[in-house]
Amino acid sequence: MYGIDPDDGNYWIYRFMIDKNYQRLGYGRQAMALVIDEIKLSNQDKIPTMMIGYHTNNLEAHLFYQSVGFEFQGLADWGEYLAKFDLLK
Repeated sequence: MYGIDPDDGNYWIYRFMIDKNYQRLGYGRQAMALVIDEIKLSNQDKIPTMMIGYHTNNLEAHLFYQSVGFEFQGLADWGEYLAKFDLLK
């Protein structure tokens, strides 16, 4: 689930979930590549940034998002970790 956030004007991935039984099989990487490609293709306004938030205890998510090109940004005001992806690279 993703969209352009009206508060900051960036793309946000609001939910990215792979069932526990299908994790670590490459489906997440394939699905994220498709999401990134779809957002880049539809990015007519040249929005430069896509953001994602995740729970601070979720080391697997942290490592996964870094491995697909997101850059760790730190802790959000609401308590999640944030990561940023440059859509214009």
